[in-house]
Amino acid sequence: MNDPKYSIVFPGREAFYKGLNRSFHDAFPLFRRIYKVASDSLKEDLFRISFVAPGERPDLHTVCLITYCYGIAAVLLSKSKHLSPSAVAGFSQGEFTASTFAGALSLPHVLGLVHRLEKLLLNHSHLINGSMARIVELDRGILEQCCRRIDPDRRAVCIAIYLSSDQNIISGAATEVEQVCRLAKASGARWAIPLNDGAYHSPLCRSIQMMSKPIFDEYRFCETSYPLYSCTDGKASTAGPEILKKLSVQIGMPVLWDTVVENFRKEVISHVFELGPGCTVSANSRLICPELRYMWINSPEDLNHAVEGLAELNKKPMRGH
Repeated sequence: MNDPKYSIVFPGREAFYKGLNRSFHDAFPLFRRIYKVASDSLKEDLFRISFVAPGERPDLHTVCLITYCYGIAAVLLSKSKHLSPSAVAGFSQGEFTASTFAGALSLPHVLGLVHRLEKLLLNHSHLINGSMARIVELDRGILEQCCRRIDPDRRAVCIAIYLSSDQNIISGAATEVEQVCRLAKASGARWAIPLNDGAYHSPLCRSIQMMSKPIFDEYRFCETSYPLYSCTDGKASTAGPEILKKLSVQIGMPVLWDTVVENFRKEVISHVFELGPGCTVSANSRLICPELRYMWINSPEDLNHAVEGLAELNKKPMRGH
């Protein structure tokens, strides 16, 4: 009988605004050391931004989230002799966390890279002033038609995150996103739910994609310890240059999360561990493959339960959240 397979996944930037759990920092010396290394590498107080004054320094929010999620993963790895995932992935910007956890790039280098990219994003007013919306219970093909009808040249709005046949996320210029939402409702969508500001993974990101290329070119990604699944095509790789190539264009490409999770299923991965705040990755993944078992880790208690679950994974089915 084959051993059960599992994946570790990390959330994107929106998870920062769900709040980071300081109890990890209080409970685990390794977690505190990781925060010190991260803070020293950037010469910034990431503890303050993460746990004391999260409203400050928007340019460091994603950096703090990556440090936090990587810290959880490092503690989980140190406490479990059974941690050998068959897949690692990150939702949108969570792919940077996945890359450093898998060993493609050291944590200080990933944080330096992401901080530089975040400064580019925050200085791009069209991108920051754009918007996103979740369209619920509308066939994806019809939603594609709505986008094309509003934006025939595909310069302002598109499906940015592919989740399921009838639930997906659009992104782009605020006016065009609002128009697509109205047209989607008129075409039968049950809900069109506005999301956080920012037109990520939309046509508005193409200039950022070009501007960021010289930054990515400064980094050398290494062979990974675990297969890393890319949001750009949903496929796994362990080769550093291939991972770098995909990650460098991710901001301007749709997130094919449905393909990532479907490929988990095809690889007979049965359990998905989400590390970090929000539980959004697990919730979105359930839309695609509800038969997988999902566990969310965002407290020391969750982590201890996961360690116990990993130890028992080969003996009996594990209880998911």
